Amino acid sequence: MANFDNEISDETKALIEDVVRDHLNGFNVSPCEIVSFENHDGEASISVGICYLDAAKAISPTITIKLVTELRAKLVDAGDQRFPYVRHYFQEEQEIVGVEHACGAA
Repeated sequence: MANFDNEISDETKALIEDVVRDHLNGFNVSPCEIVSFENHDGEASISVGICYLDAAKAISPTITIKLVTELRAKLVDAGDQRFPYVRHYFQEEQEIVGVEHACGAA
């Protein structure tokens, strides 16, 4: 089991918020939760929840996937070895490029 501080420093939270806003520039988002937790392997990790405040613009899965890579690199550069697990909380009507909604399908 990992021994880690459950707290995330204000500096780390600010770094995560900046990366999320920069990477998802053009989308109306807000980091809605940033918490430290122990993953299934007992490793110290960070959970980042991102709330999409509107569904005005379609988003590509490529953009959301690359966010994890960018967050991880910035955290490591800052000396934080915890892996960032990212959850996206989309509005119900959010369009995802290349994904068809199954609602109403036979």
